[in-house]
Amino acid sequence: MSEEAPWRDEGTRREVDFGRVGSKSYRALVRHAAGERAADAVLEGIRRMLRHRSGTPYEDLYVHDMRDGSLVGSVVNARAPKRVEFTEGLAKATSEAVDDGAEIAIVHNHPDGFPPSAADIRSLIANRARRCIIACHDGSLYVFEIVGDPVPGYSIDDATIRMLSQLRGGSEPDLLRGYEESLGVRVEHLR
Repeated sequence: MSEEAPWRDEGTRREVDFGRVGSKSYRALVRHAAGERAADAVLEGIRRMLRHRSGTPYEDLYVHDMRDGSLVGSVVNARAPKRVEFTEGLAKATSEAVDDGAEIAIVHNHPDGFPPSAADIRSLIANRARRCIIACHDGSLYVFEIVGDPVPGYSIDDATIRMLSQLRGGSEPDLLRGYEESLGVRVEHLR
């Protein structure tokens, strides 16, 4: 997640737009992203994470069961900018939850509002999650899920995402279409 996207300004402010995040329309975005049963718990977690990380380049991560919104676990002490990773304990709890039938959603924030990174996609796969929701500080959400395999010659890494961005002319809608067509990852940017 260290690469700058050409459609984003490097000077993107990292203060959370709490007017937007507190609105009814934001609640509707989260309901679309998380589903009716999990929406309230996921929204509460997103608001907590954004309050914690507003004005910083840091990320928090929550894992929810989409069947009812219950929290499987979280990581809220990441110290590296623009990066948060599963701890061994959270990975184990997530795996056990999936084995028990949980429909996992990984929820984390992106301070600069970037689309999913290669690490985000690999984490979704490694943790057998159903979907990932990225809460951007600008009040938008990225929601993504695996819908296929990468086409031959493509792999889920930063170089491929950089290449897709260049091939797609730097347009976010074209890049997101490239994620699906080339990597098998469907991404929605909800605003």
